[in-house]
Amino acid sequence: MAEERSEDTTEATTDGVTEGATESTTKVAYSSRLNWKIAILAGFVVLLLLVISLLPLAIEYSAEKWLQEHGVPQAEIENVDLNLFSGEFVLQGLKAGDGLNIERLAVNVDWLPLFKKIVHVRSLELDSVNLNLHQDAQQQWQLADIKLEPAVEPAKGEAVAVESEDAQWLAVVDDLQINRLLVDVNGQDMQLKLPVDSLQLNLSNLMGSEQTLETALKVGETSFSGFGYRVNNETLDLTAKLLFSMGAEDIAASLKSEDTVVKLAGLKLAQPDGQPLAAVESLAVNNLQMAGINSHKLESVNITNVSVQPQLTGAGSLQFAAIDVQKIDADLKGQIKVASLILKALQADGMSGGDDRMRLNRLELADLKMEPGKTVNLQSLAMQGFDLKQQQGKQLLAAIDGVSLKNFAMTSAEKGSFDSLALNKVKLPASGKKSMGSIGAIVASSATLDTNGIYHLKKLQFNDLDTTLIKQKSGKFVVLDELASKPKAEAGKPNKKEPVKTAAKAEKPKDPVVIVDELIISAGSKVAYRDESLSPPLDTKMSVKKFRFAPLDLSGKRDGILDMQMGIGKYGEMSAKGKIRPHAKKLKTELMVTVKNFEMPGLSGFIESDFGKSIQTGQFNLNTAVNIDKNIISANNKLLIRKLELGDSDQPGKAEQSIGMPVGMALDMLRDDRGDIEMEVPISGNLDDPNINLNAIINKALMSSLSAGAMTYATLALQPYGSIILAADLASDLIREAAKPKLTPIGFTELGVSLNPEMTDYISKIAGLLKKSEQFRVQVCGVATRIEGEPVAKPPAADAAVKVEPATARSDEELLLLAETRADVVMDALKAHGITTERLFGCRTKIDDAKLKSMPRVDLILD
Repeated sequence: MAEERSEDTTEATTDGVTEGATESTTKVAYSSRLNWKIAILAGFVVLLLLVISLLPLAIEYSAEKWLQEHGVPQAEIENVDLNLFSGEFVLQGLKAGDGLNIERLAVNVDWLPLFKKIVHVRSLELDSVNLNLHQDAQQQWQLADIKLEPAVEPAKGEAVAVESEDAQWLAVVDDLQINRLLVDVNGQDMQLKLPVDSLQLNLSNLMGSEQTLETALKVGETSFSGFGYRVNNETLDLTAKLLFSMGAEDIAASLKSEDTVVKLAGLKLAQPDGQPLAAVESLAVNNLQMAGINSHKLESVNITNVSVQPQLTGAGSLQFAAIDVQKIDADLKGQIKVASLILKALQADGMSGGDDRMRLNRLELADLKMEPGKTVNLQSLAMQGFDLKQQQGKQLLAAIDGVSLKNFAMTSAEKGSFDSLALNKVKLPASGKKSMGSIGAIVASSATLDTNGIYHLKKLQFNDLDTTLIKQKSGKFVVLDELASKPKAEAGKPNKKEPVKTAAKAEKPKDPVVIVDELIISAGSKVAYRDESLSPPLDTKMSVKKFRFAPLDLSGKRDGILDMQMGIGKYGEMSAKGKIRPHAKKLKTELMVTVKNFEMPGLSGFIESDFGKSIQTGQFNLNTAVNIDKNIISANNKLLIRKLELGDSDQPGKAEQSIGMPVGMALDMLRDDRGDIEMEVPISGNLDDPNINLNAIINKALMSSLSAGAMTYATLALQPYGSIILAADLASDLIREAAKPKLTPIGFTELGVSLNPEMTDYISKIAGLLKKSEQFRVQVCGVATRIEGEPVAKPPAADAAVKVEPATARSDEELLLLAETRADVVMDALKAHGITTERLFGCRTKIDDAKLKSMPRVDLILD
């Protein structure tokens, strides 16, 4: 049993040793296999790390070699840094000749999107880059010295492989930053120098439904030349925020913009030789908002100091100091709205092809709405400082201090309206120192324009009209006829194109018809008329007391009622009332016209050349009824001429023989016992050739005389001036006036126009005489002396070094004006005492040539 147990034990031990040895051998074999795997893996890792570490050098070497193989004589890269794990690549100090230099290029790429054929660049940075792009002799574009083989075009008929949509790749850059980039482009037809100070592009929400792109760009002094122009710009700043959907069917329709700002300075356009064409000092666009391609909103646009030269406009030059536009809302397929627009200091020269010069200080528009080609609505327009001139600025065509337009609307090209239009301080045309005058204001209200070409105004009013019309010796009117004769076009100016002749005669457009419900000229308005074709010239002035015409219908379909009252000359009056139908071919009138107390000496020019006589004194009165119908005039004129006295003239009479007797004798036959002439002058016939009946003038003969008793009464009534009735100087050339009683003259000091107390008392005596006897009338004749016109030497100054200015001599025109002023003073003094204008007569002023006994005065002749 013991042996059996010993054998069993020995057998068990032997089996255990055998099993342990076997297990040990298995473990050694497995460990050897594991060590080889680790070694292989470690070797692969080491190899990969070696490749990664050498890859930047390989890239650097390959890039330099590629550049040299493509024409760059010397290429150099300072350093290349690559991190495959983070996707970062940095290149520093790339120099490829003078045309390609990059101080630093940094790119960060996301690897995962590559599996979806998307090159996703997280960031791309460029610093201090110079790029030169030019054309070679074969007109192929080339970057720096790099020479690229031109793309091979497929042979004719050869099929072109089209890449399927599945094979197409997409490249996206999230963040782009460029600093100090200089692009120099030199082509055979154009050159560009573009310095980009900085450019930032940031794309976000790439995987969302709407992407956002933020942009900031700053450009330095840029120059471009080509295609017949040279363009220079000092600076350009742009910031923008764009939103769009890359997944939309129409990306442009999904495009939106916010907070876009554009600032530009120093823009200049010139010809290739440097001749300026246009310039803009600055342009600023603030807060541009866009929704799609057609909808745009702008907070403001400001442009300063713009100039455009004739070579660009094809006519004249244009410039303005500034234009400021606020709140623009534009739908390119619909309505455009502008909250306000202000234009400052506009100048336009020769824009119509002549030598016209236009100036406008300021233009303001408020609440403008328009639909191009359809409607225009404008709440208000204000304009200040407008003037238009020609002939190098010597001839004024028009000047307006201010314009105001309210609620203007055009619903079509031929239909519109406005509530009111006011033109303030209007200067009428002028040439040199000669002007047609001015108008305080022109106001039009409630205007409409319909499709039939009818301009309809509810009211048109002229305030403070002050105009002067001058007819020259040639018969032409100053300024008016100069405006009618347009200057010839200058050489070199573009001529207007000749109208194209067609087989069918073009339909002539209808002339517009103006209808004014009420036309008013304000009281106090003045019209002066001078006719230099007469000798002596006619000078008269008219002042408006009342003028109303309603309606003014130039279509000729309605009568207008005229109510006019005016002052003419110094003391005359004119009134006209009745109906007028103003029409070029259908003129019709029923008027009553009255003229009272018009001074006649100014009319001498009408008779001196015919009769050799001047009008010394006289007063004209007229009552007439004028009827015009179907171009036939019929007028019954009643004339009353008070105290008409003729004098000698330097001009020989030409028409006296046609009367059959001396003109003085003919007039004497017409006078009544007061020396007045009363007659009827009927006028009838065609408007082109009126037949004036002169028989009534010749057939009426009344003798005149003054009673001796009346003269005796006058002598006694004017005491203590007992000798005031003087005999006329029988030795003078006024012998024919010897029978006229002269009162003691009203004396004045030398060059004086004021009444002293003694003369004031004397005038009151004369007024008392005239009040007591209604039969007396007085001629008031101003006189200046020749000695008043001669310069008086001033005494020498005590200080010999002080220069004494010589006295200024006065011309005959100045002396006659002085005499006229004295007559006006006496006339006004008599009227102040209640003497009516009908009893006071002015005379032609004169100059007394006597040296010793002459006296500045006003002669009074009692009638």
